[in-house]
Amino acid sequence: MLGIVFTQIIGCIKGLQSNYQLFLENFHGYEFCMKVIEQARDFEERDSGWLAPTLQQGCKFEQVSFGFGQTLILDEVSLEIPAPGITVLIGPSGAGKTTIVDLLIGFHQPTKGEILLDGIPLSHVKLKDWRRGIGYVPQELTLLHGSISENVTMGDASIPQEASPGPLRKPARSPSLRTCRKALTLMSDKWARNFRVANDSVSHSPALSS
Repeated sequence: MLGIVFTQIIGCIKGLQSNYQLFLENFHGYEFCMKVIEQARDFEERDSGWLAPTLQQGCKFEQVSFGFGQTLILDEVSLEIPAPGITVLIGPSGAGKTTIVDLLIGFHQPTKGEILLDGIPLSHVKLKDWRRGIGYVPQELTLLHGSISENVTMGDASIPQEASPGPLRKPARSPSLRTCRKALTLMSDKWARNFRVANDSVSHSPALSS
């Protein structure tokens, strides 16, 4: 009887030892993840703007400079983007086209100069409200796992599901999408080859489309 109890105790001890070793193996990974989370909180974006954005006249860059580290990308760039209208940035790779867009969106802050929206410094504008009026279509389409509607709305709960079909009608050129009533709820990985989001998908963004 004692032998049976002893054997069971040894089995429990082995289980505890195995779990402890597993804990030690994963603890460093957990500690690293928590450190990364804390660093991310330190770099959390601070929106210090207080004015509602407007775009009646246009955007203006005044002697704007920006760089990453010691690499200067924009050196005292001045340009105007009138509104309404279409402005095209043309240049070789690395010329700073994407950087200009990122600065205009507020992803980065210029190291020198100022960006104006209807004459108001971008730093004075509420970035969240400004970005709500921007439609962005990347050069290469990346669809996440989920429905087409969820990919277009990017999980924004403020956009009702019934609002998304309208902008999707024109981009959906595939006969399969035109005839299938449930196209918006189909999984994106199945329809990725037949679906491309065009400028119509951002027609709800009145301020700026990129």
